Amino acid sequence: MEETTKELKAKKISQLKPETKKKWLASMMQYKKEFLAKLKAGEEVRVKLQPGNLKTGVSFMTVSLLPIIDCVKVCSKYCGKDCYDMRHDMRNANVRRDRARNSAIREFSVEMYWTQILESCIANGVHNLRLNVGGDLHDEDFDYVNWIAQKRPNMQIQFFTKNYNGLNDFTKRIGGFPDNVKCIVSAWPGIKMNNPYHYPESHIIWEDGSSTLPSYARHVSLCSGNCTVCDEKGIGCMNSKRVDNEGDINYQVLFSH
Repeated sequence: MEETTKELKAKKISQLKPETKKKWLASMMQYKKEFLAKLKAGEEVRVKLQPGNLKTGVSFMTVSLLPIIDCVKVCSKYCGKDCYDMRHDMRNANVRRDRARNSAIREFSVEMYWTQILESCIANGVHNLRLNVGGDLHDEDFDYVNWIAQKRPNMQIQFFTKNYNGLNDFTKRIGGFPDNVKCIVSAWPGIKMNNPYHYPESHIIWEDGSSTLPSYARHVSLCSGNCTVCDEKGIGCMNSKRVDNEGDINYQVLFSH
């Protein structure tokens, strides 16, 4: 674990000041309000896809919503207090504005939001799509992800989610996603994970060695820090799959941020 701890320390960024966080959240809501006004006035507003970041790597395109604001409610009480996306990508005002644009479109029309994502993926020849670096999938979104995956069977779609109930309801109804969807259930201290369908799980490990990883976990791999690298090597989240029983779940350990 020594090497992972060293890497963790090298990546660690100072905590976001509460006043800065409050200011950024306010700016996101203002941007969103402006885009909603344009949509209600009949103006065309298009979903913004972003090139991959340091985490996903260059082979991915990402489409994201607003951190905390568009996450499941429980996140604001727990992981929202130490949000990776808030402390990294939200430092850029243009990124906050683009995310607010996406959030406004989704609130205005869920169907429009996902249709535009599909259209952008086709137009740009996207092969790897990461959903929601910030924000999370809402209950009805899982069906749209499934729809896009069927429309684009050669495109890999990856997402992490803490919306356990929405995912479980979808899986109970549909049975799951096509093989080109990589769904990873994300853990956080204080949030009770509910993963009866044995999706791959991501867990956090801190400097002191404590982790959300269950003691019985097998098939554990450490995050390489770059999704493109793992995809090319055939390892990690992009190559994890659902299994038949809990003991054989694919566990992915992410470093503390």
